[in-house]
Formats: sequence, structure tokens, C-alpha cells
Amino acid sequence: ECSGYKRLIVSVKNQDTNALKEIADLLLNKMEKGFIILANINSNNISFIARSNMDEFLASDLIKKILEPLNGRGGGSKTFAQGGCSLCSKEELDKVLDKLKENINE
Repeated sequence: ECSGYKRLIVSVKNQDTNALKEIADLLLNKMEKGFIILANINSNNISFIARSNMDEFLASDLIKKILEPLNGRGGGSKTFAQGGCSLCSKEELDKVLDKLKENINE
């Protein structure tokens, strides 16, 4: 929990995208105010799902901030966005997610 809102930024491996969307919806509904980012690492790519119920953190902006340094593509709305990129190293992914967390805390 940060400054009156909750956030969840997690990476998983080889999970069903539709199941992750449902999980993100369920978790976001439990949060009064917050956002969720799920990174799903597959054999040849990484897909991302972002859900938000905050005007301060739009799901589409969160996806863009993640995918830009990874040369990925994606988009969506202020409440739901998704995208993907080619497989990168765990270190690269962690670096991007850590930078996002730092930027959010500023």
C-alpha cells in the first residue's frame, strides 16, 4: 500500500491470459483504490495486463511505460490495457518493473 492506494506488480510464467484477466478484475474489485500489473512470461514472449481504478495511474499509461524500454507494443483504456514484447532476460524485466515502482513512488 502506498499513499492511500494499493498496487500489485507481479510476474508469472506460462499462465492463461483469460484467467489472468479474471484474476486482475477480482483483485482490483477488492481494492478501494489501486492498480495491478501482471507480466506473463511465455516461451518466446512476455504479455502484460494492467488494470486500474485510479485517474492518477491510467492502465494505458502504465503499459506504455513498461513496454517502451522493452520495444513492445500495447494499448488500452484508462481502466484496462494489455500488450507484449519479445522475450527478454529476467534481469531486464525486473529492471523495467523496478523503475516503474520507483517512478510511482516519486
